Amino acid sequence: MGKKFIWMYIRALKCTGGNTEMNRTSHYLMFAATIPGPNGEVREALKRSHIFAYPSIWPETSCIAAIEAMSAGVTVVTSQSGALPETIGSNDFIYPMNQDMKQHSTLFTRALTFTIENYWRPESIKKRRQMALMAANRYDWGFPGWAEGRIEQWITILTMRMNEFDTPPDRSRHDSDEQYAEALFVSGKRQELRGNSDRARQIYENALTFNPKSSLITLALGMVEVNSPINTRVGPEKIALPTQGIVRLISTVSNTELEPVVKTDSIVQYGIDMRAAFWYKQAYYPDETNRALESVHASNYPHDDCFSEILRATYVPHIPMNVEEANGIVANFHKKIDELIPRVDELVCERIMVFHMAFELAYYDLDFRDEMSKWVQLYMKVFSSTLALTAPSLRNARIPKQRKPVTEDKPMRIGFISTFFTRESSIWGNFGRTINMLQKNPLFEAEMIYYPRTPLTETSAGLSMKPHTNLYLQKFGAGVQDPGLHKARTDIVNRKYDVLVYLDMWMSDDMHRLAVAKLAPIQAYTHGHPITSGIPKDVMDYFISWGAAEQSDREVAQSYYTEELLVLPEHPTWEYFEPRTQNGHSVINNGAKFSHFTRDTLPDLVLPEDKIAANKIKDSNSNIYFCAQAPFKFHFTFDSIIAGIQEHDKKALIVLVDMRGSDTLDNLHTRISKRLDSTSGVDLDRIVFVPRMKHHHLMAMYSISDVVMDSVYFGGDTTSREAFEVGSPVITLPHKTIGQRWTQAYYRMMGIDDFIAKDSNEYVEIAVKHATSSSSYKAETRERIIKLAYEKLYQIEEGVQGWEDMFLDIATRPRTWHWQDEKLV
Repeated sequence: MGKKFIWMYIRALKCTGGNTEMNRTSHYLMFAATIPGPNGEVREALKRSHIFAYPSIWPETSCIAAIEAMSAGVTVVTSQSGALPETIGSNDFIYPMNQDMKQHSTLFTRALTFTIENYWRPESIKKRRQMALMAANRYDWGFPGWAEGRIEQWITILTMRMNEFDTPPDRSRHDSDEQYAEALFVSGKRQELRGNSDRARQIYENALTFNPKSSLITLALGMVEVNSPINTRVGPEKIALPTQGIVRLISTVSNTELEPVVKTDSIVQYGIDMRAAFWYKQAYYPDETNRALESVHASNYPHDDCFSEILRATYVPHIPMNVEEANGIVANFHKKIDELIPRVDELVCERIMVFHMAFELAYYDLDFRDEMSKWVQLYMKVFSSTLALTAPSLRNARIPKQRKPVTEDKPMRIGFISTFFTRESSIWGNFGRTINMLQKNPLFEAEMIYYPRTPLTETSAGLSMKPHTNLYLQKFGAGVQDPGLHKARTDIVNRKYDVLVYLDMWMSDDMHRLAVAKLAPIQAYTHGHPITSGIPKDVMDYFISWGAAEQSDREVAQSYYTEELLVLPEHPTWEYFEPRTQNGHSVINNGAKFSHFTRDTLPDLVLPEDKIAANKIKDSNSNIYFCAQAPFKFHFTFDSIIAGIQEHDKKALIVLVDMRGSDTLDNLHTRISKRLDSTSGVDLDRIVFVPRMKHHHLMAMYSISDVVMDSVYFGGDTTSREAFEVGSPVITLPHKTIGQRWTQAYYRMMGIDDFIAKDSNEYVEIAVKHATSSSSYKAETRERIIKLAYEKLYQIEEGVQGWEDMFLDIATRPRTWHWQDEKLV
C-alpha cells in the first residue's frame, strides 16, 4: 500500500507540472515506498509476552523492535543508548548506559528484576498502556485518506512541496478513471490542507464518480463532512452534513467492495467509531451512540479509556422510549461505574470532556444521590491529581474551630459563581436580586464571579451593585491541565472568600471542574439545577434549599443530598423575585408588548409555516392545555396524563414546545413524538408543537391557554412564576425532590391548593375540570392568582433575611477548614 500510495503522489506531481526538486528526488520516494511497514506477525507474537528485554549497547537512532513491542503492550526494558529514550519515551524501565559490559549487565539485571517484581502493580499496568498508546499515536502508519498516522504526515509534507495550483487535473493526462480519481484526491487534499474545506469536499465528491470503490477517497470525503459546521444540511431530507459524513465513514469498515479494505481493529475503525460515538451523542441518537461505544470498547487497537470506558459508563440518553428501557439504562449506569471505580488507577484518560454529565437522570424517577455521587466519585478519582485539589493557603485544623464573629469591620466574604449572570436567564431571575440585597448589607462582601458561557456584555457586568468587585474567569479548554482552569482556581483563591456559593452545576462540566476542588473554607451549592452536586461533604459543605419546597420530613429530604442540607424558613418566599413582565410588556424582551395578542393573532406569529397547527390553536371550540417545559423533561407519567386529558376532554388541544430547529435537537423531537404516539390513548393529531418562542410570545401563550401543565416529574420554577404573572393556573403533581416541588411551594405561599394533584388521575381531573369551566370562573381564577402572586411571591424583602441569617450561622459554626491567616476563637 505504501509503494502504491507514494507513487500516486509522484504521478500527480508529473501530471501537474510538478516541482523541480521533487522531480529530482522522486526515485528516493520510490525507494521509500518499498520499505515494509510494521510487521503484524511480530506484533501478534509479542502480545503473548510480558517483557521485551533489550539490553542495547549500540547508539541507535531508532529501534523498530522496541516500537513493535510497545505497540503490542509489552514492557520494554532497555538502556539509554542513542535515541532509545526519545524512541520509547521517558519511563521507569530505562536504565543508564554504561560502556563497561559488567556494569552494564548489572544495571540491566537490576532494571529487569525491578520490572518483574513490579509487573502487576497498578502503576506498572498503566505505564504499559501509556507506552502502547504512545507507540500507536507516534508510529502507526495509518491509512491513505485517514487523518491520523504517518501516511497523513507524508501526505502533508508532499502536498505542501507541490507548486500552487487551483485548476483541477486534466482527465486527458491520465490513463484511467482510477488514476484520474487519485489525481483529484491529491487536488482535494491540497485544498483541504489550505483550509478550503468546501472546495475539497466538491473535489472528493467528483473523484468518487470516477472511482466509487476507492476507500481512501471515501474516507477523505467523510472526514471533511464530519468536520463541517453542524448546521450545514444537504439533500432533499436536509440531513446534517456531519451525520452524512459519519454514515459514510462507518460504511467503509470491512467493506470488501472498497479498495484497499479498511480492516477491523485498525486505527481507522477505532477513529471512526470514536467520532461516531461523539457525533451521535451530540445529536441525541442514543442507539447509534451505544453501538459506536460498544465497538470502541471491543476494539483491539491500542487506545485510551476515554471513550471505551468512561464515556461508555457515564453516557445517559434523554427520552427513554419505555419504562423497561429506562430501568435498564439506570441499571447499566450503576453497573459500569461500579466496575470502573475499583480499576480507576489503571485508567488512562486525559480528555475530561468525555465525561458525560449524566444530568438526564434528573428526568428519570430517581432519588439522584447515589447516581450523582457515583459519577462524581469516578470523576474525582480519574482526575485526582489535576482536579481534586485543595488551595495551598487553606489549612485543616482537624479539630473544628470557630472563626471570630462577623462584624462590619470584619464582614463575611461571599463569592457567588455562575455561568448565567445575564438579565434574561432564569438563574439571575431566581438569585440576582437576592445577591443585590446581600450586597447592601455591611456585614457581607458579596461578590459575583462570572464564568463566560457567552461573551460578557456591559449590561451583564452591571447586574452587580458593586461591579468593581466582579471576578471574570476565563473559559476553560478541554484539557485537564488547561491553564485557564488553573488561573480560575488561583483567582478565586486569591479573593479569600469565607463562603463560595455555586449557583448552577450540571449544565456543563466547567462548574464541576472548579467545584471538586476546595477553594474556600466553606463551599455551598444551591438550586440553579435542583439536584445534589454529588460532591462529598468534605469538599461541598452545604446544599442551600427552601423549607416550602423540601419534604417536611427533613431526614427524608437530607437523603437526596451528599451535602449537608441547609433549609431556609418556609415563610416568607425565600428569594427576592422581580416580575418578568410589567403592564402587559416583557421586561426580558426589552419591553415588548404581549397583552394585545389573542387566539386569533398569536398562532400566525409563532407558527408562521404551519397553518394547520395555527388554525387548531385559533379554533375557539378547543381547550388549550399548554406546557412550557422542554419535552425531554417528560416522564412516562406525563405521557399518560396527556392521554387522560385527551380522553376526558374531547376538545382538548395539547400545546408543547417544539425542539426542532436548533441543529442538534431534531432527534429529541422525533423520539418524544414516537414515544407519545406509542402511548395508549395519546392522539398526536390533537397535539401542536410550537417552536421556542420569544419571551413576549411565551407570555401571550400563557395568557390564551385555559390550563398550564407543569411537567412531571421535573417541573417548572421560573415558568410557573411567569404563568402566575398573567393568572394562568398551573396544574402540578409534586414528587420527591425540590425540582419536582417548586410549583407546590409557590402555591403554598399564595394559599392556593386547588391545582395541586396527589396522583396522575387527580392531575387529569383538576386540569379538565378547570379547562371546561365557565369563562367567568376562569376570569375569577386569573384575577385571584395574579393578586396573590404579586402579594406573596414578588419583591418580598423579608425573604432575604433568611439568607442573611443562614450565612451568619454557618460563618460561626465550628469547622475544620480555615485560611492560614484567619483569626479563630
